[in-house]
Amino acid sequence: MDVSRDNLSDAVTKLRRALQSPKAQFVAIDEEFTGISFNNGSFQDMNPLSDSASSRYARMRNVAKSFGLMQLGIAVFEKNGESYRSSVFNCYVFAAETPGGRDVNLSTGAVAFLRKNAMDFGTWLRDGIPYVDSATEARLIKEASSEPERKTFQLQDATYKAFADGELAKVQVLSEQTSVKQMDLQPHATPVVRKYLHQEIERRFPLVATEKGPVKHQIRCVLLTEAEKARRDQLRKQQRLDDVRENKIGARALFVELRDACRDRKLPLVGHNCLYDLLFLLEHFEAPIPEDWSSFKALVRQNFPIIVDTKAFAPRCAFPERRTALDQLYEAVQTSTGAEIRFARGFGKYGPEESSEDESDEDGQVDDAARTAAFRAALDAPRRDPRTTQRFHEAGWDAHTTGVVYVRLLEKGTSCENRLHLMRSVYEIDLGSDEAIEPVHPPPKGTCYHVRVDDENTDVRALLTSLGATDIHHVQKCNDDGREWCVDVSGELTGDTCVPWACFEAERDALLQQKAPSAGSWPKKTAKKLRTWLAKRLGGSAAPA
Repeated sequence: MDVSRDNLSDAVTKLRRALQSPKAQFVAIDEEFTGISFNNGSFQDMNPLSDSASSRYARMRNVAKSFGLMQLGIAVFEKNGESYRSSVFNCYVFAAETPGGRDVNLSTGAVAFLRKNAMDFGTWLRDGIPYVDSATEARLIKEASSEPERKTFQLQDATYKAFADGELAKVQVLSEQTSVKQMDLQPHATPVVRKYLHQEIERRFPLVATEKGPVKHQIRCVLLTEAEKARRDQLRKQQRLDDVRENKIGARALFVELRDACRDRKLPLVGHNCLYDLLFLLEHFEAPIPEDWSSFKALVRQNFPIIVDTKAFAPRCAFPERRTALDQLYEAVQTSTGAEIRFARGFGKYGPEESSEDESDEDGQVDDAARTAAFRAALDAPRRDPRTTQRFHEAGWDAHTTGVVYVRLLEKGTSCENRLHLMRSVYEIDLGSDEAIEPVHPPPKGTCYHVRVDDENTDVRALLTSLGATDIHHVQKCNDDGREWCVDVSGELTGDTCVPWACFEAERDALLQQKAPSAGSWPKKTAKKLRTWLAKRLGGSAAPA
């Protein structure tokens, strides 16, 4: 279902019901952003091979703080017997207009990409649900819980002032007796006079309420009891709270339902190549993400204890890593036979929903008869059906297909939890670890070394054999110019141009953090040469930012 300002309350209720269902197994997410690079920088510029996880995080953090969200897709998967059903929410979101709030920055590259993929910018601009973080929500709730401070003014025109004073004298009489409950003031056509009367009656006479009178431009005064005043004040407070929740806090209610279910019920949060999704989700809906990489990982674990990245999971199930884009994976898993995956009742955006004649008494169950042959063909072959192809890069559809891929991967192997793919990197992120240095990916079968060469055309495999490698398991660049390599070999490498990977990490970290390198079991002479080489390589300065 598409979710906007108009149906947010209904969507929150349905999301809560799906997440709290005892049959809920996991929830998949996807997001669309207003930008993921500055000055339309290229993918390689934003993701150099030489990055460590912490230096990449610093760059990505700046992006998440500078740009915003356009769509949040949530797909809750429930298991019913041997089949699954998916409740899909495609939410248009727009940063709330609040004092000290966020500006909306747009990358022209992102706009062009989303326009090409049929983003509904009209709905986003017109009906996007406002969103805030937790601190702003608390401030807005506190402000709405108190009577707003109103600026007072005085009438400058003597004629207006004399009229108002006469009417206020009548209200004074009303407030001092108990036999008469209401009184209509004399009408006045000038708005500023009526505004002044409302202001002064509320200020001077707490038990007198004002409302429109039966005659045009007339004010009716109603004398309240203490109990009536308390009920009125409570009603006005509730109206203020409802207004701020709908028009300011908005989509944070969706995030809170999602976060609480994942945190308290330990539902896995599933994404595809989802580091950016986590950055934007926490930055915009929870709290400013920290500068320190290890602190960010702790923040993720606090909110979402179990995370699965299907981009990291797929290679463990024998999918070639170069073929793990979401649409490629989704098309590939359609050839798999396994549990049937159905759309829940009331969620017919991406296909037919449950028939009204269905006799099932379980909300969300979809009748097999509703799955027509035409829909089956469209669902199973998204690239062959132009209607379905256009849905990729819509957050709701991507969340659903991510969930479908996860179900199929689970049927092939054990879940890969709290490991995130890091684009164009020799690393894989281990969310379960407090260490700032991430493990090399793929996991080494032998010993991992850092090897440097002077000529990018060097035959690295031949070089490794000459340095003492008895078996070469994996070779990958760790710098864009081809002069640094991460290698996984059996046998001990010797020579001044190769060091154990841990030595490389220690020396690079020492230079970037401007601290003494940690001692290790590697040769001191070799480490010193590496340090000198790295100092020239890094320009004697800090990490790439």
